[in-house]
Amino acid sequence: ADLKQFQSSVSSFNSHDFSQIAARIEENHIKINSLTREEKNRSSSNADAIERLQQSVDRLSADVRTLQNAQRSQSELQIITFDEKVRQIVDMQKKRQEAIEEQMEKRFQELRKHTELNLLAAIRDLSEENVRVNANLVELHGLLDENLAHQR
Repeated sequence: ADLKQFQSSVSSFNSHDFSQIAARIEENHIKINSLTREEKNRSSSNADAIERLQQSVDRLSADVRTLQNAQRSQSELQIITFDEKVRQIVDMQKKRQEAIEEQMEKRFQELRKHTELNLLAAIRDLSEENVRVNANLVELHGLLDENLAHQR
């Protein structure tokens, strides 16, 4: 019974129905191939776009690293330059201080020499005055001795 029903179903399909089904299958097959090609093209296009984006990201990363290195070098150079300026200023200050100390020492030596000369001159004057005073004392003693002799 099942076989007869299948045979009658198959016989009811005519060749026109089969050709329509075959045509639809062919259309669907063409559409599937077309969609598959489009999807492949789109995927390929997306892959190309992704590859280009990745290359751009790689270039940007390299640029960022280059800029960071340049910035680091510039910062180090500024630090070195600043340290060098500080050293130069310290050296200049030391030289100024040494020059001031040298001038003060020179002035002190001049004052000391002048003071010593003044002291020596004052001592000489005092010695001369002492000699005069002693001479006057000797003369005074002589006069006193004479005076005592006259009084006796």
